[in-house]
Amino acid sequence: MNQNQPVSSNPQGSSLKWLLIILAVVVILGGGYLLYAKYGKKSSTATTTTSPTTKTSNPATTTTPTTTTDKTATWKAYTSSLGGYTVKYPTTWVYGKDSATDAQTAGYISQAIWYKDQAQKSAQVGQEFQVDITTNNTTKTLDQEVQARKTAITSEDPSFTFASTKSTIGTHSVATLEVTDKNGKNNGFSYIFIEKGKIFQISVGLLAEASTKTETVKTMIETITLQ
Repeated sequence: MNQNQPVSSNPQGSSLKWLLIILAVVVILGGGYLLYAKYGKKSSTATTTTSPTTKTSNPATTTTPTTTTDKTATWKAYTSSLGGYTVKYPTTWVYGKDSATDAQTAGYISQAIWYKDQAQKSAQVGQEFQVDITTNNTTKTLDQEVQARKTAITSEDPSFTFASTKSTIGTHSVATLEVTDKNGKNNGFSYIFIEKGKIFQISVGLLAEASTKTETVKTMIETITLQ
């Protein structure tokens, strides 16, 4: 036998070996892909942090409180022991009187008078601007009192026109009364209200100026408090 004869190789065995190696690589890669697809994406999804949505809130609207000016802060105060009330009036007005004798003569419990100034106080009766507050006892309601006055005035002179309106001034339910003659001239302008069995009448004299003092007189009525 010739010992130098080369050993023949097995080509089929080598092919099978390489086929197995390639197959193993494919299996490994495929398995790795499947594991990544199954667990890798879940892990990535689980670790993804969603940032909370920040809502931008509108800044709170600051409401500036309305400052109310007290028109009567500098006014003087007057207390009527006869009428049982306190009222405030403009410092420029001049207080007149609250005489029990004069009030009783006129048929009232009390009668207080204010004038626009000292010169007006010294003027002739009927020519001055003045505000009277009179009080009296009554058992009537406000509507009954208004009707009684209307009947009395129109009975005295049928040519007079009597008008009344009701409103709230301060805490008082007030009737505003106006009397006009046949020529359209205003012959009377007053406010009345009833509280605690007393009727309060606030009369305004010298009607030429009364219209310019209406708001002042209304503010005066607002300050009336009963004792």
